[in-house]
Amino acid sequence: MNWMSNLLSLLFGCRHEPDRLSRPFTHGEQTYKVCLDCGRHVPYDAVLFRPLTRSETRSGGTRKEPGYR
Repeated sequence: MNWMSNLLSLLFGCRHEPDRLSRPFTHGEQTYKVCLDCGRHVPYDAVLFRPLTRSETRSGGTRKEPGYR
């Protein structure tokens, strides 16, 4: 089964599972977690305590208006 996992990872890349991310780090204005499997920096919102989605990363962060989820 390990070969199947390696093949899927090779084809589709790392999934950056939440339980395989480091604690948050802040460097300058950027806060991120590091994927312990592949080493990629995953953008993180230190206010909402959650990783940012791809669309939030492209738009420059999360919206701060009341009622935003």
